[in-house]
Amino acid sequence: MRKLLVGTLAAAFVLAAGWAAARIGLVTIPARQDIRIKIDRNNNALVQERRGITLKQGMNRIEFSWPNMKIDFNTAQLLPLEQQETISILSVAVPPNASNTLILEVESQKPNLVPFRITYLTSGISWKASYISIADMDEKTIHLEASVAISNDTVEDYHNAAFALPVGKPFRQFIQSGETKKIVLFTAPAIPVTKTYLSDPLEYPDAAAMHYVFKNDAASGLKEGMLLPGRVRQFKKDATGSVAFVGEDVLRFVPVGDEIRLYQGPARDIEVERRIMKREQKAVKRNKKGQIVSYDTDETYRIAIHNRKLSDAPLIVRAHLSNYWEMKEHSDPYERKDAGTIEFETTVPSRSEKEISFRVEGKNLQNGYVLNE
Repeated sequence: MRKLLVGTLAAAFVLAAGWAAARIGLVTIPARQDIRIKIDRNNNALVQERRGITLKQGMNRIEFSWPNMKIDFNTAQLLPLEQQETISILSVAVPPNASNTLILEVESQKPNLVPFRITYLTSGISWKASYISIADMDEKTIHLEASVAISNDTVEDYHNAAFALPVGKPFRQFIQSGETKKIVLFTAPAIPVTKTYLSDPLEYPDAAAMHYVFKNDAASGLKEGMLLPGRVRQFKKDATGSVAFVGEDVLRFVPVGDEIRLYQGPARDIEVERRIMKREQKAVKRNKKGQIVSYDTDETYRIAIHNRKLSDAPLIVRAHLSNYWEMKEHSDPYERKDAGTIEFETTVPSRSEKEISFRVEGKNLQNGYVLNE
């Protein structure tokens, strides 16, 4: 651990003596009594140390040195935790030719040992979350383990430091300089999941995508609040009880109550075929040169779904619509997710086929059609 240094001088100290004289009588500050490190989403680390500093009555000059540390000195603060009414921080200076050093002038009305909180922002301390998901053989539940790797690329050793991440409960760890340590944040042993299928020609153009779907809530066995973003490595149990690696997905920040969809790969036994049944332009408007400037459309589409699985398949069929449009006919209920996206949610029985059709009317189009997938 690099030690911080403190020097005290009497109030009669002659200012003209300069910075060199300010280093007279330097003594070692007592060991940290407590250290807290809060790391934000951008890996900016706010360090808060608690140390006891002996002050003499009158003017005190205190020198702090962080050799080879990347400190944002504009954020450095020294705050007394007791006897605030008798202590004044008069100035904070970075001396010339003394990198990573602060010199503070502190006035105390009486001599005393005072606990101080030293606060500063530093880089070099970072976190990276990751998850392991293990699905049961029947794919009804998953075991989820959440971990975070804390990397200490500073020259400091942090003994019994309380780390706080953007979400979750603080935890204490000893992390040496140059060390990366993995800490298990929580495990959820039996999260109920639903295996669903999604057909989206833009996001998954080749085949319907399989997902495990569950919610980030206490009812699902997740009681930690918002989940950190990180890579999810996914495994599945087989009949012998061993596990096989099936792929990876990435979580973003997941608020409480939000749905989580873990991608499992393409479904080879579900085929979705999209067909244009009708496309007509009408109410065509032309300029004086006879060029088309706008038109309405009458469009009909059919989506044929083939389920070759031995089980029923819950499926979301997504279509992307552009321009101004109005739904005229639809074979199945749909949900409008946003101005340009609709979803049909259906279940296709085992070894069977299903068709979804809809008709839309475009308004004042200038190029293409409502559905241009």
